[in-house]
Amino acid sequence: MFGIVAATGTLPGLIAPYLTGRLLDSAPTRDAGCTQAFLLTAVVTLASGLAALAAIRPERDARRPRPDRARGARR
Repeated sequence: MFGIVAATGTLPGLIAPYLTGRLLDSAPTRDAGCTQAFLLTAVVTLASGLAALAAIRPERDARRPRPDRARGARR
């Protein structure tokens, strides 16, 4: 499970430089390419934030039984 989390967490670090370079190369001017790259970053950040707001519920997670507590382990 940790390998999957690590792989998905580092994947944007491989994709972002390539995509940014493609945006800069395909734009008519360097400024337009930078603007496109920053706007794409803003859209992805906004979408990720909205997904996190929809999916993360601390109250629900606090009520969920923890595996270490179910076996009788004490901290």
